[in-house]
Amino acid sequence: MSFLRRQEALRLAGEFAPIIENATRLCDDAKRLRASRSYASATALAILSMEELGKLMLYHDAFDQVRSAASIAQAKSTRSHKRKQELAASLLIGNLLISEVEHLAGFARKDQLKELEKNQFNILNVAKFVGSIDKVAYQVMRPDRPKKFRHHGFLIDLAAGQFEKLKQECIYSDCDGHGRWINPAGKVNRETADKVIGLAHVALNSIRSNMSQYEW
Repeated sequence: MSFLRRQEALRLAGEFAPIIENATRLCDDAKRLRASRSYASATALAILSMEELGKLMLYHDAFDQVRSAASIAQAKSTRSHKRKQELAASLLIGNLLISEVEHLAGFARKDQLKELEKNQFNILNVAKFVGSIDKVAYQVMRPDRPKKFRHHGFLIDLAAGQFEKLKQECIYSDCDGHGRWINPAGKVNRETADKVIGLAHVALNSIRSNMSQYEW
């Protein structure tokens, strides 16, 4: 996010500006770590940046249309990482081209499509729908998917709240089940870091755009 856009985002956020500042700091730090090839740490910070934006959406009036009173109360009381990731995903899904949405919808079951049609059609319900797509089927059915769609697998995981698992893998060493301990630094590659940082960068610009539209 450019300096001018960053200043505009802070102004539009009002009393919640510290959340924007923190989300921006985390994303900027992620980019610096990625440049030094610290991919796991960079990925973790990018995920935290998106969770901060999801937190802003729980409070800022610009996002009233993508939440219900019940979901807000639940998220505020539990500080649910999954809920914040789902909200961040809704920001990104709102930026998808029609062709991208159609591409994702092609991997959904009929009952999932019917459930989406039955519910109130808003971007949060679309995010839940994207998160319900079978990731394994998506990867198997379209290994040759166009380059412009290759971030969709990460978007499915974000919408499903699966980035929490990825974040933990980036930070903590763990046993592989065979008595061998694994350094998290070796579990996340450059492509993963680049895709997740890219999502965080787009989410920052999207939240500014949404607040700007609300102001007018």
